[in-house]
Amino acid sequence: METIFTTIFTTIFTSSVAITEISETPRYTTTGTLTISDNHLKFQTEHDFLSREPIFTATKDMKSYKVISLGGLGYSEGAYNYYVDKVIVGEIGKLTDDQYSTEVMRIIRASFSIRGLSEWLKINSLSIECENKEECRYTIKQKRVEPIMVFADDEQSIDIYFHPNSVPVDTDLYCTQAKIKNDPRVEIVYKKPVSSEDLKSTIKSITRFFALLAGRITYVDDIRFYVEEANCWYSLYYNHDFSYNANFEGYELGNRSRVPYDDIKERLSDLYSNWNAIETDMDMLYLLDVYFSSHSQGHMSVEDRFLSCCKFLEGYNLREENDEQIAKGLEKAIVDKMKDPTVKNVLKPIFVNARVRYDAKSVASWIAQGHLERKSLNIRIKKYDDKFYNPISSNHKLIFGDGSDGLPLLDRIVLTRNYYSHFKKDDTGLLSIKEILKSTNILLSLITSLLLSKIGFSIEVIGHIMNNDAMFGIYYDLPETEIE
Repeated sequence: METIFTTIFTTIFTSSVAITEISETPRYTTTGTLTISDNHLKFQTEHDFLSREPIFTATKDMKSYKVISLGGLGYSEGAYNYYVDKVIVGEIGKLTDDQYSTEVMRIIRASFSIRGLSEWLKINSLSIECENKEECRYTIKQKRVEPIMVFADDEQSIDIYFHPNSVPVDTDLYCTQAKIKNDPRVEIVYKKPVSSEDLKSTIKSITRFFALLAGRITYVDDIRFYVEEANCWYSLYYNHDFSYNANFEGYELGNRSRVPYDDIKERLSDLYSNWNAIETDMDMLYLLDVYFSSHSQGHMSVEDRFLSCCKFLEGYNLREENDEQIAKGLEKAIVDKMKDPTVKNVLKPIFVNARVRYDAKSVASWIAQGHLERKSLNIRIKKYDDKFYNPISSNHKLIFGDGSDGLPLLDRIVLTRNYYSHFKKDDTGLLSIKEILKSTNILLSLITSLLLSKIGFSIEVIGHIMNNDAMFGIYYDLPETEIE
């Protein structure tokens, strides 16, 4: 089980509330409690600032804290609660930017660790040497491990460095115990200064990439950034769930990864380059958010998780086949043609006879919409089911049990999606909650296959990966093939 690291402290915070309508910025003091629990931030005050978006600052234990709030969440637990965007920690008197800014600018370097990355890499940076066997005296030394280059382009470079991390466990009069572990850190160097929001996007991209390959990532730890003008490092905490399959321990218990690092280490940089192209494609960004939200620890109902998968597959197919752009071009061409006097003289009498107004834009819109709707969700999903070894069509019995008949699984997936998306009255043929859970995992396996294909894995290799995957393997029964 993962250890939850929680920091809680209460001290006097100064609130800075930037008001654009007037030149002055009100400042108030209040007692506030900041809770940092893994990648979850919580902030409470004894005074009410809920109607504003204040920034709170405080000093404690020789450090300055800047709590950036996006507004109030209401009164509960005997205090006023706020939605915290991020927390910045630095040396006293060296907090970056002005006290009212919600963004940190001019970041040129950053580093962080990912819980789960060490288990995926399986690279040991520590060794134990016996100094005196009779006295049971041993020395733990750091082995030299070359950095791993993940990615480099004109904007940034991303590498993994290995640093042992020592955590005190117990101390008494006779001895001190400490836990020393591998602590690979991801280090980013930007060619041009970026903001804290840009850094967050980079961290999301990196953790998603490793999560897709490893199968499981829990938390991002110890984020640090460097601002050249201040000549100083700062700590940064985001209130963001970076996790992927954190509640599924199949990968960890079986000591297996979705794609072992050793199998792809020679082309890691190429794979990330392809991944970076996906992450920087604005048309794909929303789909990625949908997919990774489905794998996060955030609360999502069974039905919403199922619908998210259907939305992804439909949206991905629309983008892949460029249907929306084609429909827009078709609509414009029809409008232009219908405004042509020769065409108008031929068609308008037909519209008049049918008692329909001759409106070029309306008619073109009908036809364009018809172009999009000519492919049903069933057809769009079936394309990927056929491409990636038919996990939907081959698992009818697994979902419905022995002696099951009736509508195929894909048809029932589409019926269920339409029912929950469009609030339909007819619930005939719907999947039960138990069936939705299993069907969702099958849809997630298809999405995972699509993303692996997008970054450079062949169909045959993806079949091998899915066949052996701790989460999805149950839905595949394929002949083994070696990963190239």
